Amino acid sequence: MPDWDAAQIKDDDFESFVDAVQELLHDLGVPGVFSSRKALAILEKLFDLGVSLEVVQRGILTGFDRKTKRGKEVRGLSDLLPTIRAEARRSGVPDA
Repeated sequence: MPDWDAAQIKDDDFESFVDAVQELLHDLGVPGVFSSRKALAILEKLFDLGVSLEVVQRGILTGFDRKTKRGKEVRGLSDLLPTIRAEARRSGVPDA
């Protein structure tokens, strides 16, 4: 069994987390998946706080639904961050 350091494990887990978010956004037809470095940094913060992938995905789907019902375009993850953060707070992560 190889020796894994904590940073490598976190990097692999975070990469899987980001890939799943990216895939969902792609499936929704969001053209600019990560429209800013800030959005990716916030996603990393949520990951570090222990927000589950399911909560982030629920925030993405809820935010996407709300924006498109109002006739607005979702251009990237940053357009959905307020809803993702709200879902994280509802799930018990107060610092999200």
